[in-house]
Amino acid sequence: MRPLGLHRSGTFLFKRLNAITVLGIITVAGIGSLVSCGPSNSFSGNNPAPASRQRQTSDAIVDTLQTPVAPPSPPPVDNRTPAAAPPAPLPPGAIVQGSFTVFADPPNPMEGQDYYVHIRIKLPATIASYSRSDLSGTLVGTDGYTHTIGYDAYLEKFMSGQGSAELIIEVPGAFRGVNDTLRVTSRALNESQTISIRFN
Repeated sequence: MRPLGLHRSGTFLFKRLNAITVLGIITVAGIGSLVSCGPSNSFSGNNPAPASRQRQTSDAIVDTLQTPVAPPSPPPVDNRTPAAAPPAPLPPGAIVQGSFTVFADPPNPMEGQDYYVHIRIKLPATIASYSRSDLSGTLVGTDGYTHTIGYDAYLEKFMSGQGSAELIIEVPGAFRGVNDTLRVTSRALNESQTISIRFN
């Protein structure tokens, strides 16, 4: 008679092999299930989108690229007439007579100090162009100095613009108490004026 333990061992081994066989079948079946699930469409991470969806996306991109972009609107044009600039303020000591405005720079020259005499002419709208040759006259000092307008051109500067003109004459300094008298005439304006400047 076999020992009870050996019979039990054989029975245990038989049950153990059967269990392995059953597990083997389950394992194979499980692997088969996993393999069959691998290429399934339920995993969409590595699968391309359907053709119809790709087509719709491509058409949307093409439509976006082909849609014209409107250029920016230009800024509005201001057709208003600009306001005229206010007239320049008159310097100290300026003398206004008729169409002429005369002033010295500096306004009160000291003894021996050179100065500039400014002759501004207000022009009517009928005169579109004005030249220095229209002006004539002299600047005569009580010390005997004489300047003739138009002849001592190197001491003169002439400027002309819309509605006005200006002649600037450089005058050498003199002794205290000397008076310079300016006589100026415009043929186009048919006007003459006399202005006196005194050295302090």
